[in-house]
Amino acid sequence: MTYNTYTDRAGRIIRDSVLHNGRELFNTYQYDYLGNKIQEKSVRANEENWTEPYTMKYAYDYAGRLIETTDILGQRSTAVYDALGRVTAKKDNRANAQSLPYATEYTYDNNGRVIVEKIPFENSEGTAYHTIKKHYYDSNGNVTSERVTNNKPGQETQYGRTDFAYDSKNQLVKTTTFEGDSPENYTQYFNDAAGNKVRMYTGLSSPLTIVGLDAVTPGTDGEYSVTKYSYDRFNRLEAMTDPLGQSETYSYDLNGNAVGKTDRNGNITVTVYDGLNRPKNVTVTTPDHTGDVATSYQYTLTGNKQAVTSGNVTTLYRYDDLGRLCTETSADVVKEYGYDANNNRKTFTVTKNGAANINTSYIYDKMNRLEQVYENSELAAVYSYDENGNRKTLTYTNGNATAYDYNLSNKLTSLVNRDGMTEISGYAYTYYLDGNQASKTDNTGKITEYQYDGLGRLTGEAPAGEPAIAYTYDDSNNRKTMTVDGVSVTAYAYDSNNRLTEETKNAGQSSATTHYSYDNNGNTICKTVEAAGNMGAAEVKAELKAELKAEAKARAEGEASNSEYMPGTASLAIQGQTTEVDISAIGAAEEITSVGTASIETDSTASTETALSGTTSTEKASLEIIPMTTLDTATEQALSLEAQTADTSESNSNNAVNTENSITINEYNALNQLIKVTEGNNTYSYTYNWDGLRASKTVNDVTTNHIWDGDQMVLETDGTGNVTNKYVRGINLIYSGEGANRRYFLYNGHGDTVQLTSTTGGSIKVYDYDAFGNEKNIDPGDTNLFRYCGEYFDKETGTIYLRARYYDPTIGRFITEDSYWGKDSDPLSLNLYTYCGNNPINYIDPSGHLSDEYLLRLAGDSPVNASDYSQIKNPVARVYCAWGNTIPNKRISVLNSQSATFFGTEFYLRLLYLYEYEGIDVTKLSRNKLDSIYEEVHMNKIGEITAGLDASAMIAGNIGKYFAKGAGSAGQGFNTFNAAKKALGSPGQGNQWHHIVEQSQISKSGFSPTQIQNTNNLIAVDKATHAQISGYYSSKQAFTGGKTVRDWLAGQSYEKQFEFGMQKLRDFGVIK
Repeated sequence: MTYNTYTDRAGRIIRDSVLHNGRELFNTYQYDYLGNKIQEKSVRANEENWTEPYTMKYAYDYAGRLIETTDILGQRSTAVYDALGRVTAKKDNRANAQSLPYATEYTYDNNGRVIVEKIPFENSEGTAYHTIKKHYYDSNGNVTSERVTNNKPGQETQYGRTDFAYDSKNQLVKTTTFEGDSPENYTQYFNDAAGNKVRMYTGLSSPLTIVGLDAVTPGTDGEYSVTKYSYDRFNRLEAMTDPLGQSETYSYDLNGNAVGKTDRNGNITVTVYDGLNRPKNVTVTTPDHTGDVATSYQYTLTGNKQAVTSGNVTTLYRYDDLGRLCTETSADVVKEYGYDANNNRKTFTVTKNGAANINTSYIYDKMNRLEQVYENSELAAVYSYDENGNRKTLTYTNGNATAYDYNLSNKLTSLVNRDGMTEISGYAYTYYLDGNQASKTDNTGKITEYQYDGLGRLTGEAPAGEPAIAYTYDDSNNRKTMTVDGVSVTAYAYDSNNRLTEETKNAGQSSATTHYSYDNNGNTICKTVEAAGNMGAAEVKAELKAELKAEAKARAEGEASNSEYMPGTASLAIQGQTTEVDISAIGAAEEITSVGTASIETDSTASTETALSGTTSTEKASLEIIPMTTLDTATEQALSLEAQTADTSESNSNNAVNTENSITINEYNALNQLIKVTEGNNTYSYTYNWDGLRASKTVNDVTTNHIWDGDQMVLETDGTGNVTNKYVRGINLIYSGEGANRRYFLYNGHGDTVQLTSTTGGSIKVYDYDAFGNEKNIDPGDTNLFRYCGEYFDKETGTIYLRARYYDPTIGRFITEDSYWGKDSDPLSLNLYTYCGNNPINYIDPSGHLSDEYLLRLAGDSPVNASDYSQIKNPVARVYCAWGNTIPNKRISVLNSQSATFFGTEFYLRLLYLYEYEGIDVTKLSRNKLDSIYEEVHMNKIGEITAGLDASAMIAGNIGKYFAKGAGSAGQGFNTFNAAKKALGSPGQGNQWHHIVEQSQISKSGFSPTQIQNTNNLIAVDKATHAQISGYYSSKQAFTGGKTVRDWLAGQSYEKQFEFGMQKLRDFGVIK
């Protein structure tokens, strides 16, 4: 990529550009006489010759502080500052456009830290309500408590609360969550001298006293789980031991790349890298080699993936001169992508065997938000947006339209689906002040109310006219009980790894127990349902024994029940072991130990087996004697004691009690991907692409292949390659099928499919769900697969396919453990099985890894307002935070630490690479482009995870690799500090550039200037902290042998000094 910048006489960039197909695509900028940027015009606006003079305009106060941002549509966001230059109030576009007297207000302490945020929430009948967020800090600036109002508007003020405690090195050691003012749960950590987390204690209702490694005194709660971590001398994760004592290990090469992993199942991952530290070959082998997976990668000269081979499938990628994916070819499927100058996707086609099956084009508004979608040049959907970028309307060409309305905090308050002028479904929503949904009212007037505990977990759902459901949770955030209408109670039991081991349903006089078992990696391998009302093993044993004795007695007295029966033996076959019973004499029956199959051998050449089971509590196990004359001498008839597996494809509501026994067996490959399910006589199998997305499923020998656009399914084919369904998508799934068979999708505010409509707009199918996604109005003949959350429903297993994992709505959990290990400051994320932190009303989890608010999907695309984050000096972090503002639960304080989430961190590093190594000004990228970069990173990392690389191990490795790579990576180097500063620009007001490895080491250690004056070795630090760090380097410490720290470091390797410098930045609170 060729990137050019043009400056004026003052050195200000007035134009930057890239070359595409020999043409220059450029952004332009204007400044005031003080050097403040006052206008910019995007590359798309210039390329398409828009008449507007700008796409963004900026205004400043006398002190050069940004006070107003105006977009191309004339929509304004404004800010107000105090005398110290701190933002005290901000108004969004809607508030300014409608002249609303509402602004987000900020209050600071004497150290300039935000202590109160007052955020407009809603205006109800002339009364304004606000969300109040309070932040508390210790003397070192660490956040010690966060509190958010969680009452309903107009009710007594209540707060949700989370507290944090730190050690002397400012490292998190305890997180406390509250129910009201009472502590509810504790999560505690112990860190080693280098700051690495070596112990994690979860499931605590009272705190531990920790005085050293494994020197722990429990409080009143002696039942908790301990996860252990160990590290090598370079502070890289070397081993993890789970609470059950099962370990997995990691190894690295000299460049810090993760090259080996042995998981808890004994699966071994070996990764080979090329000279640029990119994965080249990844092999994952199982102990018996039955689930081995091998993947190889090839790259272009610019570092993009060129070819990936997994199994016998090779996927080829081709890019344009701007590095944008143009073509993806896999077997007989070719996908092609086209873009506009702003990197918005304009076209997308899928060709199979030379025939175009998908031919979609897109049109965007001047804010780069998707506006129109066409399929085969026929308009399919139109989107419009409000002042804040929320989706305002969605219109289909079959006459259906959806209208949306929002409160002051951009929470959806109304959604109406219409066919022409007729309302066919609609929903009104109310909220608690923390954003959790309080109620939903549909267009029939039916109200469903929701309650939550202090941790934000759903505790109750009460739909009018239907049974209410209540939930409780244990100290590890597992669902403990579910009570339906106060009568039907389901209880759950778990092991120390939060794996569900037993589920017991009691409904009136009926009951059923389901047992779950797992492999060491936490994958569910067996699910056994003990039939409700059926006799247990002891009852069957006693009844069969009585039957045999009675038969023997009758025969001994010459009164055999079947005169044609010849005396012999009866046997009970139990899992391959047979207990024989002599039935030729009274009282000779042997002990029968369990339920199984009874086999009656009538002579040496013939036998029959019959089921011993009952489906109600009144039925008894019976031994039926079949006359010899009815059997062919070469025939053996077998009927299993276990009834045929219950059809789980269309489960009833959560309070249903299964009345049949069943066993489900799951099998996995080396990547912990579900590859086979066996239920009675039914067998289902699954295959996957290299990126972890499912490639096919086979249900009882009927195969369906999946073809994807990114992480969205767009085509399905049968086993012979014939297209069986197509899915046309914009922001959402618009319709499936072709011609008169098209089915249009209408949604509620959660993104659930609530209606299918025809080409003329009439309703074909209506859906209703409980909070966790169980369908209430099941139609066994329904062929639509995209239902709850708009995601793919596997009818055969009753689970929802969420890409990385399968979600079982009947238990509200995933069937496998998450490879993302959660975030220490968020206790709900540390349970690796729960769905959306037990808050499925307000969140969705489309990746199978991380939950997000559905509302973000209703937003369109526009440039992020990075100026709102001007207090963050690093321009990349500023953009990252602005983009992150569209993603919930990523607060600035977390984002500043550059470790908000696993994928977020990878995204940050990608932006950093683009900014520092490819010279792309990421502050000018649109939200759409940022989203596409995030998705690319997301899918690449999913691919690496599924290739056997562990998410949590990689997050540490990649952060360390980026920063510690200053110890060896090809950062941009300069011969002088002035040249480096000119390239980097200003470090920000009150900051100065700090060398991680000091400048003095050029002479003291013989390092080259380009090594020291390097973008990887410089970081913006506030002046006071910089002075403190410099003073430390001038001091003498106990370990320096009478030398200053600076002289003690002299002569040590660059890598060692860089590692030392990074640790000092952590010690002084610059980074975390």
